[in-house]
Amino acid sequence: MLLLALPLFLVARAEAADHAVMVPEAPAIEQNGSVIKEVRLHIDAHPDRQATLTAIAERIIDLQAGDSLEAAAIEAAVADLKASHRFAAIHVDSFPESDGEVLVFTLTPFGTIKDIRIRGGYPLFERDILNKMTLYPGDPYTEADLTEQIASIAERYRREGYIDPQVSVRAQRAAAGDNAVIRVDIEKGPHYVLGDLTVEGNRGLSENALKWRLGVW
Repeated sequence: MLLLALPLFLVARAEAADHAVMVPEAPAIEQNGSVIKEVRLHIDAHPDRQATLTAIAERIIDLQAGDSLEAAAIEAAVADLKASHRFAAIHVDSFPESDGEVLVFTLTPFGTIKDIRIRGGYPLFERDILNKMTLYPGDPYTEADLTEQIASIAERYRREGYIDPQVSVRAQRAAAGDNAVIRVDIEKGPHYVLGDLTVEGNRGLSENALKWRLGVW
């Protein structure tokens, strides 16, 4: 009888802040020429998302009944689930039955975006702000994803002449379910104001015509 240690077998957790993965020590898993009898999925999510996430996980996990129980295949399945950026936590259990091993994948998904709401966006149109974001309704998200939106939105306002715009992006989770409304709050702050404009060397246009073409007064 051989004992096989699976270093990624039991738990892989993607932390929302930085996508880091924490893997505790895994106990040795007994392998004696076992085959996989069944692969079961448990999705720890709202019932509305169960079917969709189950279908996604089934496409990702390349393990079938009748396959040999091998560490590399299980590690690959865990790695593929992580790479999908759909699941915040991945837990794999194994228990023997008379004619093979049953694998149980317990998957906790990231939350998904129901809507994006913007406060304080004027004078920019809402579409201008959304175009600077990389999140869309229906997407999964992490806290890192929310933080990444701040710099690009603030830079858009600096291009409009605002000196130090302050932007916050946060998720408001629904009381029931896994969906969240992403709230973008913008405090534009003071705007640069043009002082005197002096034109030198102008011969062909009036000063007012130049100002009109420059878009300043």
